[in-house]
Amino acid sequence: PFAANKQEQRPVINCVRFSQGNGKLILSTTDAYRLAEITLDFEDGEAQALIPAEDLKGLITALKKAHRVRLAIERNGNDCNGLIIETESIRYKLAGESGTFPDYQQAIPAEFKAAARFDTREMMKAGASLSALSLDKTSAITLSLREGKLTMSATDDRGSAQVEAEVEGEADNAINGAFLTQALKALDGMAEVKLSNPKVPIVFTVDGYRLAVMPVVMPTKPKIHAEAEAIARQAEAKAESEAKAHAEKPKKKSHKAKVPVAA
Repeated sequence: PFAANKQEQRPVINCVRFSQGNGKLILSTTDAYRLAEITLDFEDGEAQALIPAEDLKGLITALKKAHRVRLAIERNGNDCNGLIIETESIRYKLAGESGTFPDYQQAIPAEFKAAARFDTREMMKAGASLSALSLDKTSAITLSLREGKLTMSATDDRGSAQVEAEVEGEADNAINGAFLTQALKALDGMAEVKLSNPKVPIVFTVDGYRLAVMPVVMPTKPKIHAEAEAIARQAEAKAESEAKAHAEKPKKKSHKAKVPVAA
């Protein structure tokens, strides 16, 4: 789910990169806002292939039913290496794309200000309860690691939830609510989240799987309050102006006939 869609103009980030080296097979994909990477033990050798994510989706059901899978990177002379996947009953051959996958390692911080180990199911429940408070499902959620606690809060101050976690350090980052939900679905069981400053990715990890998500830069509370006060002043000025205009409007003369009043 973390590959770019077909409409993206850069075909390379529509792909999953299969990279073989140092006895490992690393699968990675990105949509320029999120990056997912999983590392598996593999045979020695060096090779890589860029396979369109859409082509891989059809294999998921077959791979779930297979007991063992044999994977090989097929070298081609035109720099479009392909992929061969074999199960007990079926052999798949997938064509690759040409291009250079982004050098994403430099974008992921080596050091973090805070980290928390948590149960993904508990965090999903907390996230769902906060998302339900907002009409905008893409609104941001702030992750706060402070005083040994992991707190999730809606950035519009609609509510907050505390998640049981093992916390080290202190940091705050905001993340797109929909991105957080997808991240938690990709994780399983006990996972870890690492926070640094608000300008570098939030990193989730579990058992050889790593997911980096760009944070959301949210306005500070003083700015939010200032904007709210400005809107209130505008509404108040408009109301006063309308009331003044109504008061200055000349009254229509009555044309009703005068009725004599008995003394």
